[in-house]
Amino acid sequence: MLEQNSSRRQVYVVAGLVSVLLIGAGTGLVFYYGKTYTNVKHIRVAGNVMLSASEVLAAAGIDLARPFTRGDMYSAQNRLLSHPAVASATLQEEGEEVIIRIRERACLAVLRVDGSMIDVDETGRILFYDGRCSASPLVSGAFRIQDNRVHGEGMADVLSALRALRDGRPDLENRVSEIHLRKGYYTIYVVRPAIQIDVPDLSQENIERITASLAFFEKEGQHRGRIDLRGKNALYLPKT
Repeated sequence: MLEQNSSRRQVYVVAGLVSVLLIGAGTGLVFYYGKTYTNVKHIRVAGNVMLSASEVLAAAGIDLARPFTRGDMYSAQNRLLSHPAVASATLQEEGEEVIIRIRERACLAVLRVDGSMIDVDETGRILFYDGRCSASPLVSGAFRIQDNRVHGEGMADVLSALRALRDGRPDLENRVSEIHLRKGYYTIYVVRPAIQIDVPDLSQENIERITASLAFFEKEGQHRGRIDLRGKNALYLPKT
């Protein structure tokens, strides 16, 4: 009987100690995340390319007009990670400065949707609504927006082709100014020289045919024209 009472007391003591430790840890976390950074006077943004520093601060919800806490830094990081153009974000205090380091998602194309220019990544995720990825090819067609993504017939093929160009043929990607999705085929507008190319699809085989056709046009000294690759043989239609 005495042994049972002793065992029960030991259990109660252990349970009490665990409770005290948990309460202490919780109090410590509250203090840690609630501690005010009274010495922070400046915030620096690093890693941003398409986003301006002011846009990053606005997305983070940071206002230096009031002291902010560790909890605020944690919330700012979560808010940044919810931005569609931000792939990763960290906040670090160094003396009187907090450094926000972000990594942006790569912009693959600018889509023309209902008269607006919308920037998307390789999955069709909308990054911006202002066409700021001007170095990327413009893609036009019958698109619709759903769940912060752009959808439409042929959309997946275009994005796949642009990924292949970006990773394997950046020299050709830099010359593609626009891709127009039409019913049953695609029209590609190329610069240097100014050529309009119609293709049935954007397969690797047709990408190679486009490259060979451009080389032929350049060899012939043509600066403007049209190439129709929808048939078995290439049809060259120079413009005067």
